[in-house]
Amino acid sequence: MPVVLVGTSHKTSPLWVREKVSLSGVRLFDTRKRLHSRRDIDELVVVSTCNRVEYYSSGRDCEACIQGLMSFLQEEYGFSAADMESYFYYLQGGEVARHILEVAVGADSMVLGETQILSQIHQGFDQAAAECTAGPELSRLRDAADNLVKRVREETRFHSQPVSVGSVAVEMARDFLGTLKNRSAMILGAGEMGILTARALSAHGIATILVANRTLSRAQEVAHSLGGRAVDYTELASQIAKVDVLVTSTRAPHVLIRKSMIENIMKERPQKPLFIVDLAVPRNVEHAANEIPEVTLVNVDGLQQTAKKNSKERMAELDKVRSLVEDEIEKFMNEKKPKGMSLMDLASC
Repeated sequence: MPVVLVGTSHKTSPLWVREKVSLSGVRLFDTRKRLHSRRDIDELVVVSTCNRVEYYSSGRDCEACIQGLMSFLQEEYGFSAADMESYFYYLQGGEVARHILEVAVGADSMVLGETQILSQIHQGFDQAAAECTAGPELSRLRDAADNLVKRVREETRFHSQPVSVGSVAVEMARDFLGTLKNRSAMILGAGEMGILTARALSAHGIATILVANRTLSRAQEVAHSLGGRAVDYTELASQIAKVDVLVTSTRAPHVLIRKSMIENIMKERPQKPLFIVDLAVPRNVEHAANEIPEVTLVNVDGLQQTAKKNSKERMAELDKVRSLVEDEIEKFMNEKKPKGMSLMDLASC
């Protein structure tokens, strides 16, 4: 059966579109189940990150599969036909393979060569396999992605200096403050993105790291691993007042930090700038907070300029990476027998 892809990313859509379709937790589970129950979709994997939401699917009829995904997006989120044309992309066959390979290796990322995306792809495929929405055709895509990343690491210098959206955010914070030495930071959200950003802060010499999370035990666990200190969620405002950098990366479906809250915080710390990096999609910090004197707020789309500036060495390796991509696409298209979960396994779910 052919594979298809309908998706949107930082390259094709503004942040408000990605906020609208961002999926996690129960909402992601429900979306997979409802889409997989459609007659035109046999297999489905959803990859949802701060920079992209992509629906990988397989069915007997490519066009019917794509139309089913498009109809769902229009009905679920109220997108017009013009929105779908402007902000989403539709691929099938070898072009789906090419896309997931470039995404997996970090060649399609906002931060060229970032490696976090592979684990996010794995998460999407693992969740789909656990819920019996992924089968042999889509498993082949994951196998090809894993094989490509392994070859890129062994045969090129594309991943010689690991980078992430979080590391770019930290560079911007350092430039804003002049130095991160003897500075303090709070990480709001104890997930993978928050941890990676905290590690980047430590590497740049940050003196104190506070970790806040809705679950205090999780905040304590992460803080311990970072050599930092956990913060009770009820003390959020008073603790933000003490730091120089605030990084937010929770999966909350709504704004957590309002402009009024930051205004009150800044009254307690006159002449002390606050740099806020909102890595969450949907956003955690109200955009209007950027209007407050001495406050600088950057979201994921605002990181693009710095990310492009820092990609020179990886750009030099891009031709080698693309050559390996073409090699893996050829293998994918010529492979007759699907790997991974068998059709019998899928039927038993």
